[in-house]
Amino acid sequence: MKYSTAILFLILSSCQKFDESPELKDPIYQDILKQADDEKKSGDALRKTLVASEKDAREAKEKKGELRIAKKKIEEISLNIVKAQQRGASQEFRALKRKAYARQQYKLAFSRGEPWPQASEFLQYQEFKAAQSRSRLWKPDARIKEKTAMAKKGASGKHGSPSEATGPTH
Repeated sequence: MKYSTAILFLILSSCQKFDESPELKDPIYQDILKQADDEKKSGDALRKTLVASEKDAREAKEKKGELRIAKKKIEEISLNIVKAQQRGASQEFRALKRKAYARQQYKLAFSRGEPWPQASEFLQYQEFKAAQSRSRLWKPDARIKEKTAMAKKGASGKHGSPSEATGPTH
């Protein structure tokens, strides 16, 4: 009797059940939802700032140019609110697309008996996200520092010869 209950427990616990909402396990989907929520919070904070700026505009004096500055600030805040709403809607759309993709990939992985989600996919996502947030401005000083640091590493023998570290010299 002892062995039969233990065997029954092992059989039942080893069976995998199909998850009806696998996207909740997907870290990429969760991150996209977090970004959408952050954009909504940003928009709400901007709305509060807009209310305060409108109050300042009503109290501003025309002669000192305060009214013109206050109106310009209101326009900028209003524009930022619209941008935050657009970014939030975009993130929600991305979340819907990711949800469909996650369900599709989960079904494939489940039918093959593979683990899901893949950690490598999340690492690629993080690398892509980091690349998107990097500055796209070309800064010669930073590039020179990077080259000299690579040359020093190369000269110390850590990464091959100095010519490999600094690249081709034209």
